[in-house]
Amino acid sequence: MTSSAYTCRTLHVLAETADYPWLAGVRFADVLRVIVAWDRLTQCVPDDQPPVEYLHRHTSGLTPQRLHHLRCTRNACAHPHMGPRSQKDLDRALATARRALGQLPPGSGG
Repeated sequence: MTSSAYTCRTLHVLAETADYPWLAGVRFADVLRVIVAWDRLTQCVPDDQPPVEYLHRHTSGLTPQRLHHLRCTRNACAHPHMGPRSQKDLDRALATARRALGQLPPGSGG
């Protein structure tokens, strides 16, 4: 089983056990996509820079609020106990991530 499949299965089990019922209302693949997208974005940020501020300065049309939402959604996906997220939250976070990733050169920064 791949690590992504394992993570997806783990999230599915968490949702089934009702520990984090919000996971039952979202697409598991999108939970993984949000985590991976934020990881890819932070790889573009120098180690000494706050990610949201750096990404705001180096992208066009992405407000700090949208980037903060992406970061908070990623954290909720990686740590489901941090609070519920809806599929709409995941969709918005993924749209923000795609837009940012499209504007940053791979491996720029840190």
